[in-house]
Amino acid sequence: MLKFVIIVIVAASVQLSNSNPAQLRAAFSNNLFECDPSRANVVVLQRILQKQGRPRAYIEEALQFPRIGLFPRPITCIAVEDLNRGGKGGYPEIVAGGVYYNSVTLSFKSQLEGSLEFSILIYTDIPRPLPYLGSSQAQNVSFH
Repeated sequence: MLKFVIIVIVAASVQLSNSNPAQLRAAFSNNLFECDPSRANVVVLQRILQKQGRPRAYIEEALQFPRIGLFPRPITCIAVEDLNRGGKGGYPEIVAGGVYYNSVTLSFKSQLEGSLEFSILIYTDIPRPLPYLGSSQAQNVSFH
């Protein structure tokens, strides 16, 4: 059993050493980014979440969007950035809904004795109206 554990650790460290710095930052990031970039064009929520840490305790917080009911358009992007640098921040997680849903619930948990400080952006899309078709143009439109 011990040989298996050592092999797994060595294999993981070899794989990390072959990664570029951007990949390493993404692998150990406390940020959350789920997005359909082709549709995310309107910010519907922009918020900074800040909660001070406490001795020998974790901080937990939840955010629900919208607060009650469903948003009229599907969410197209959720971008949560940990503003605490150096790996000292907390951990965001989508616990309900999300991208392509009409609501989302985010959960945040600090590290032991750590604080929470996140920038939260939620996007949706605005459907583009169909172009106005005058009577002469309407005859040239075909639907297959």
